[in-house]
Amino acid sequence: MENQTSAAVPALMKRAIFAEIAALQTDGNGVFDAQSWADFGALGSRLTKAGVAWKTCELGSNFTAFMAAAFRDEAERGEIVFRLNKAGANPNSRVRLTKAPAKKAVATSSVPEKKSTVAVKTATPASTSASSSVPANAPKKLSDAEVEKRVLAAIRELQTDADGKRDASRWVRFANLGARLKEKGVDGKTAGFSTFAKFVEERFAEKLEFDGDPNARRTRPKTASTAVVPVAQAPSTVATVAEKTPVAANALTVPKKETTAVVPVAKRVSTPQTSPKLSDAELEKRVLAALRALQKDDSGRRDPSAWVDFTVLGPRLKANGVDCKAFGCASYPKLLESRFSETFQFDKNEPTAWRVRPTLAPNKDDAELADWAVVAPERFDELAKLALPEKWRFGDAKPAPGEPRFPILESYIKYTFRQLAFERKLEIAPTEDVAAFNTGLFDRKFDPIFAFFRKNVGAEPQPWRLSSFAVAAENADGKELVARFEPLPKRARFFERREDLVFDGDAAILCDVEHCLVENVARLPSEFLRRYCSSAFLTLEIDGETRTLDDVAARPEKDPARRRYFKALEKRLPGSSELFEMKLRFDAAVELAKKRVAANFRTAVPSFNPRKRNVCYLLPLTLTARREAPERADVALVVERLPETGVYQGHTVYTLDTAYKTARLTARLGGENWLDG
Repeated sequence: MENQTSAAVPALMKRAIFAEIAALQTDGNGVFDAQSWADFGALGSRLTKAGVAWKTCELGSNFTAFMAAAFRDEAERGEIVFRLNKAGANPNSRVRLTKAPAKKAVATSSVPEKKSTVAVKTATPASTSASSSVPANAPKKLSDAEVEKRVLAAIRELQTDADGKRDASRWVRFANLGARLKEKGVDGKTAGFSTFAKFVEERFAEKLEFDGDPNARRTRPKTASTAVVPVAQAPSTVATVAEKTPVAANALTVPKKETTAVVPVAKRVSTPQTSPKLSDAELEKRVLAALRALQKDDSGRRDPSAWVDFTVLGPRLKANGVDCKAFGCASYPKLLESRFSETFQFDKNEPTAWRVRPTLAPNKDDAELADWAVVAPERFDELAKLALPEKWRFGDAKPAPGEPRFPILESYIKYTFRQLAFERKLEIAPTEDVAAFNTGLFDRKFDPIFAFFRKNVGAEPQPWRLSSFAVAAENADGKELVARFEPLPKRARFFERREDLVFDGDAAILCDVEHCLVENVARLPSEFLRRYCSSAFLTLEIDGETRTLDDVAARPEKDPARRRYFKALEKRLPGSSELFEMKLRFDAAVELAKKRVAANFRTAVPSFNPRKRNVCYLLPLTLTARREAPERADVALVVERLPETGVYQGHTVYTLDTAYKTARLTARLGGENWLDG
């Protein structure tokens, strides 16, 4: 299969993709950073512009699947690293190369390796050639004092912003420092060091301090002052602090244009603190806040579709503590385009006056309706009345204060919106004042229901506000929907092939029993645990208190005491005779489920996994036999067919409530169904 995968991707296409990834890992100074990540959204956009037709390889239904399959061999060799759809601060899929793509060798003059010397690259004033050869009459070594002076000068240059102000407390990344030192004729490798980080740390441990992990080291001069110092010369001119160290006789002379700026501790200038450690989430938050504050129409009212010039945005970002150079980018447009191509839209018709705004139609894997539009809770009450009658909540109990009245319906709309965003089916009128999407639901006349939005001019950060759930050509919004959109918005497509909807009853089912019974023990019915575990086994000491299953079984799923109890039980189960007995019953339940599917293939309920965007099936597991309802399911087993072998992998178990919500995403569950409990 690996050979087939490699053959399916032309070598030229792979090289083109590698080049685009490397470009996203390269900062404004042209330095490749092996630790930076390339976002799939930005990479996909670059490949489209470059004309790379990756879809022709047919290696997956989406870009994430294609990348994982196309570069499987490179990933195993450690040449490429993926971060695929992980939950957390930044859930988008990402990729990075562990080293820069090889370039054609350029002939250079050889310089003897000497531990005590550092090679110097110089250029005669009359020459502008980019040749890397060292003139024959140029000195071949620098004194330690001269090397130290150039290292400190390079660091201080990188601590100086575009306005000529230096922040002595700012950390400098070695990825940027290395390039600057090479420009100054300092090459650590000819001095016997594999990296600039090792070279600088070895030579200047008393002068500099260091921070960061070994793969992303940073440095700055040791100083008692953290004042921001205004420097009179242009940003490209070197700014250094006067040194007391005498210059050796054989040192190269420093250009006379270089000026000195003494740092007076008593005259500190207070400016917003910038931090190169800002997370992507925090950076995005600050950029969005600055943009929304500047988005105004001619009357001064907030306009979510208004463009903002970078000439205005830049100073606002700087005031909010965002410095593009601290992130390795030469300009704010480069910073936003390289990191947030899915979050922002760019207008480059005038290269010297770029404009930007938050995107009006997200197309990323984890788009959230709550981030895109203001939707009042009572709108879901209206939708429940408008749509065909079905089960939109669990049981007849009234929801607690603050809880949704129709949790199944809200979950359905949330994940339908996410899939529509991924498929780019969120429709916006050319005038950018209304938007709409197809909910996939039908009214009692079996006409499709649409969500209709208007521009949000309120104080909320979302660009849209839900006007109503509407049927085409009915009422005011329905009529405007027909007038503004042709064709009408399309439904989400959760399945690529019809055969994905049919379960193969002859295929084997192999389960991750440890994950199902131990790591998800909290999802198992209490009756099942009591039947195979003694009361002594289910009695646990937690935080100095004795807890039993009866104490927590009836509590809500997110209750802290309940969670602590099942975490403790999870640690107790492995290797126990109780777990062995539970496994025997679990295996028997899986065999019974297979028989039920063989008798009626509709027993296997198709389910769409929003995170992986693939098809799974839900099978009924009866763990506790009942005389009055022997076929009643206790939990749902989630299985996925493995394409290479045809075997069904049992991944986990869901409670019936969770299973119902995931199954409803793809089809209406009318009539008798084992998921009804």
